[in-house]
Amino acid sequence: MKTPPRGCAVLIQRLSIASCHRALLHLIGLAVLLAATPVQALQPQVLLVFDPAEPLSALDAAGIRAALVEQQIPRIEFEHGLANPISPAQLQQHAAIVLAHVDLQAGERLAVEAYLQSGGGVFATGRSGLGLEVTLGVGPLQTLLRNGSTEIRLQNAHPVATGSFWSGPISQTPPMPAEELPGIQQLFYLDPDWPAYTAQPVQAQVLARWRRAEAIWSSTDGSPAVFAHQAGAGRAVYLGALPGVYVDPDWNYPLAWRTLISEALSWVNTRGALIQLGYWPQGKRAAFAYSADTERAQMATVVPALLAIFDALGLQRFGTFFIVGQAGGDPGTEGAVEHPQVVSQILSAGAELAGHGDVHLRFQNQDLPTQRARLQAMRGLIEPLMGAAAPLLGFRGPALAVDRNTWRALAAEGLVYDSSDQDVWSEWSLPWFTGEVWELPPSSLMDYRLMVEMGLSGAEWEVLLRDKLAFIASRRGLFNWITHPWVIENELPRVEAMLRDARDRGDLWLARLDDILEWWLRREDLRVQVLESDAFRLRLQVDNLGDVPVQGASLWLRLPPAESPWLATVDGAGTPMQPRPHGLGTPTAFEVVVISQIAASASALVELRVDRPVGVFADGFEG
Repeated sequence: MKTPPRGCAVLIQRLSIASCHRALLHLIGLAVLLAATPVQALQPQVLLVFDPAEPLSALDAAGIRAALVEQQIPRIEFEHGLANPISPAQLQQHAAIVLAHVDLQAGERLAVEAYLQSGGGVFATGRSGLGLEVTLGVGPLQTLLRNGSTEIRLQNAHPVATGSFWSGPISQTPPMPAEELPGIQQLFYLDPDWPAYTAQPVQAQVLARWRRAEAIWSSTDGSPAVFAHQAGAGRAVYLGALPGVYVDPDWNYPLAWRTLISEALSWVNTRGALIQLGYWPQGKRAAFAYSADTERAQMATVVPALLAIFDALGLQRFGTFFIVGQAGGDPGTEGAVEHPQVVSQILSAGAELAGHGDVHLRFQNQDLPTQRARLQAMRGLIEPLMGAAAPLLGFRGPALAVDRNTWRALAAEGLVYDSSDQDVWSEWSLPWFTGEVWELPPSSLMDYRLMVEMGLSGAEWEVLLRDKLAFIASRRGLFNWITHPWVIENELPRVEAMLRDARDRGDLWLARLDDILEWWLRREDLRVQVLESDAFRLRLQVDNLGDVPVQGASLWLRLPPAESPWLATVDGAGTPMQPRPHGLGTPTAFEVVVISQIAASASALVELRVDRPVGVFADGFEG
């Protein structure tokens, strides 16, 4: 028998010859892996390419940047221009790149094509697709004739469309209001000269089409808007228009294009580490809040029944009740003054009390002094009944009718959040800052709209609610279930069944809205840094820039393929990784690492490494 290699001789002292043969086979397999994979892994940061001298490219980059910041996805920004083109070497360092409405030169287009063919991932928007049509799998790009189109509607189940595509029963339940159909609204910049493109698919799959906002779901398909394509070993997604900020001086806020961007980048990145900061504590997939607009006499019986359901299900600190100050608004409405015992019951049960106006009348279109005066009156009516639980923190406008003045008035009067700007299907389902207060959008279809105005049965209502919860969970958002006790008084068994199933899923965080906002504010102070990255190790630092500890923060990770399993440590201590598959079609195989606590103004070190056999590499053979 031939003399075995020195590294194997070390193993022979502890293992049988058969075991050494297995070790040799392991070495051969590892050698093949090393030959196919560069020792220096691709940088996990997304490369964002934009032209700061081109306003539309800068606007596009601002929207994409916001999406990356929302999940703390590490990025490197490259300021593109005629005098500063992208080099092939720059592209090959990254697993995924974003081309944000940039004009590529001929040599750059060739470099992008080669990058894709070799396994790179590209997310391109607007003008970036000009000249790349063959690589993107589409025919010649054409300027879109708008014909009133104002939104993108995802039409095919695909990993890129996760959290945006919808195929549930709502379309089989007519007459459903057009604004409650799923789409990515207000993707169009309001300037009539703003460019948008369309093309016919050649090899690419059409994921979405341009639609008119008022068009019914079954209307004729519009022009193609979003494409996904497998190009050689790589993947590309092309969006025919800017996902930049919705430009309106009085109503400028983030919308659903963030989900599309993050999911697209997850799909095109096939060979590098994928890093995202989890939205919710303890690695939960989505948050679940129950909120009730409490403005009629039925509160006296239905609210205690709801609190009893919460208690029976073991839901502590759960439920947010938006209560009106007193009667005197819309006919038949009553409030805290008429039902002080309801205020006491809500607070004693551990639920949250929030404001729903002084009386049940719309705030929208009233001037700022009037809205401030009404909020002052609301607090004066409700807070004396709250005792030590005062002051009110949250607000929901009657009929969800608020405007920018409402947010300004709320901030001026010391309230912290609003829960009126309804996400039905197509808008944002995460907390966001309006510039004055935080918005925690209601995200379910309103029971009054469905069962009173549209005449749906309780069974149909439940089907739509469960469908919307699945939709929110697919985008890892906040399911803020909006109800009216006087509407659902005969549907409490359905409410209990929904809550029990949500509790038993195991991947939902059931909480009050104020607790959800408190968590989100702490999460806002977290930053993720990449310290080191190679083929076998990834070192990340999560910084807490705030002045309070953060408990239960999580990293959602997809790690590069390796012959041996990846292991995780947090501050040097081994920690398990929770599997969290996510997505439509073929799910992305995320692993979640939970960080038990990050002290105020401190950091946590998260290290991922491939568990290579120690004995095989004991003599430095890997060098």
